Amino acid sequence: MGQKQSMSEYSNRREEKFGLSKKEDIKRILSTQSDAVFLDVRSEVEVGAQSLEGVDQQVLYVPCTMSDASMLESVATEILPDKNGKKGAC
Repeated sequence: MGQKQSMSEYSNRREEKFGLSKKEDIKRILSTQSDAVFLDVRSEVEVGAQSLEGVDQQVLYVPCTMSDASMLESVATEILPDKNGKKGAC
């Protein structure tokens, strides 16, 4: 239980520090808005520790760090919709 509590405390501190969305909020939005898409830039380790099970079809996973967003930059125009909902046009 100690490790789970520590991970929860870490998640809460990180959400507050960086203004990140809470898992519950993401799942609620994705379950109520069929056209919503969530861009998850967490590392594979973070996704494995706290996945968004049940909403994978609406989640785009592109791992980034604060110092390296090269993967996101290389695929953004291909995977992210523009403001009109068309992919490949951002």
